Amino acid sequence: MNCLVDTHLLLWYLTGDSRVSKQHLVVLQDANNTIHVSNASLWEIVIKVSIGKLKLNVSLPQLKDYLMDKGFNLRFCNSTLMTSKRFCIFHSIIRILSTG
Repeated sequence: MNCLVDTHLLLWYLTGDSRVSKQHLVVLQDANNTIHVSNASLWEIVIKVSIGKLKLNVSLPQLKDYLMDKGFNLRFCNSTLMTSKRFCIFHSIIRILSTG
């Protein structure tokens, strides 16, 4: 089955949060399923990290590789929008705007 994961569910799953239901765990952990992550979710994560509302165990430049290592499909993420360099630039801009 093909599934598009919501940002909250993705973050809860990666952090082991108890808000992930048993039903969702079954879907996320089934090797027969392809779990897709969208550009919107990645940008939302970058924004949350940038304004201090989220701390990750990996740096933003490592985020895409980390998600792929965890089995998430990033095929639908536009590679020109989601380069590590753009993550870092966007992160810096958000930090500047949020302190200003």
